[in-house]
Amino acid sequence: MDGGNPRGAAQPPMRLRRACQALSLALFLGLLAATAWPLVPGLPVDLFVRLDPGLFLAASLAGRTLLAAGLPALAVLAATALLGRVFCSHVCPLGTSLDLGRWALRPRGRRPAAPPEAWRKGKYLFLLLIAAAAVYGLDLACFGAPLSLAPRLYGLVLFPALRELADPAAVALLGLPLAGPRFALTLFHLLFFGAMFALLRRAPRFWCRYLCPTGAVLALAAWPGRSLHRRRVSDACTGCGTCVRRCPMGAIPEEEPRTTRERECIGCRTCAAVCPEGAVAFAGGAGRPAAAPAVDLGRR
Repeated sequence: MDGGNPRGAAQPPMRLRRACQALSLALFLGLLAATAWPLVPGLPVDLFVRLDPGLFLAASLAGRTLLAAGLPALAVLAATALLGRVFCSHVCPLGTSLDLGRWALRPRGRRPAAPPEAWRKGKYLFLLLIAAAAVYGLDLACFGAPLSLAPRLYGLVLFPALRELADPAAVALLGLPLAGPRFALTLFHLLFFGAMFALLRRAPRFWCRYLCPTGAVLALAAWPGRSLHRRRVSDACTGCGTCVRRCPMGAIPEEEPRTTRERECIGCRTCAAVCPEGAVAFAGGAGRPAAAPAVDLGRR
């Protein structure tokens, strides 16, 4: 999915990220299932919803108070200030789902040009719209916050689809249909998420880059130049542009690949994994970027 680094220096962090994504998605799905089958009393099934700073902001504005239920979201904001937007790359179940969708689609042929940089303002405008609507008591965060969208993706689209696919097999094997509820707005959600995944052919994590209001909140919370987990590039960089092409967030400027749009970077380390020179490392990692190799005059 993310390519490989010939030197292997970036592989352990990449494996750690994928393990974090898998664990987070499994926990999210387990809590989602517990809403329908509450086998464990007192299980915090709304834990992931409480982690979303976008939902916390909208609810606080609507209620004119800081809600105690949103304290986990404040912890996410504090972690973002220290580590950058690692929540997006390591925890967010919608981001993980989009990564899986991109891998499954495997776009072929020439990649289309990325949308203009001005499109990134879309997520800030969406955030402003959500905040303004919340002041007047209108909830629009449910249409943009990733931890509001992810339960609908799995609970209202994928789960019913799997149930419908499994129904003929259940009838053939057991003689019983898998009766299940029918949800309102199913067609709307199907079209909405279909468009979200179709846009992956235009750019990886299109929603995260240009539309996610929670991503906008986290970008504002990030401290460029001060994060403990930020991208650094050594003099070994040859400017080949591999990291520019492979960055899922388009956070590396094509004209200067040694720099980073730190508010857009989600700390996924893909750039470090695919760098053929091993010139990319992240502050707080196992080591610093490799220095440029010395010239050996004894070799031709």
